[in-house]
Amino acid sequence: MATELFIKGYQWSPVTKKFIGDYDFPNNQDKEDIHLPPNTTLTAPPSVTSGFCAFWIDGSWVVDTDPDLPQKPTLPPYDLITNEFIEYLQENGWWSEEDQQKRDAALATIEAERLAQEAEQAEQQALLQAQLASVLNVTPTEGDEGG
Repeated sequence: MATELFIKGYQWSPVTKKFIGDYDFPNNQDKEDIHLPPNTTLTAPPSVTSGFCAFWIDGSWVVDTDPDLPQKPTLPPYDLITNEFIEYLQENGWWSEEDQQKRDAALATIEAERLAQEAEQAEQQALLQAQLASVLNVTPTEGDEGG
């Protein structure tokens, strides 16, 4: 019994056109032409680095980013990012020192605004107490101010 000869082909997804693997198929020895299975080529895809993959586009392989890998999400304003989200970003290599500096600056700005608002509220309360005391013709005693 003769050993069946196989031809190595390279298949791509009919939906995404992404390379999905090698495919060995029998050589049709009774015919001169090679009849390729669907979505198969005899042209090997190029070697790709991590994060990239090959796509069969218009009769040739094209290298592009791998759509199946998670992509860095768009970041919300730095002051709204939770520690848990930062941990997720760090685990995926998506959180940089620059991101941390921007977050620290955003949080410092919010803290400064909060302190300024508290000071303004304390000033307004003192003014209201002074106006109330004036209307009632009462002099605030020590310990009553600001409280």
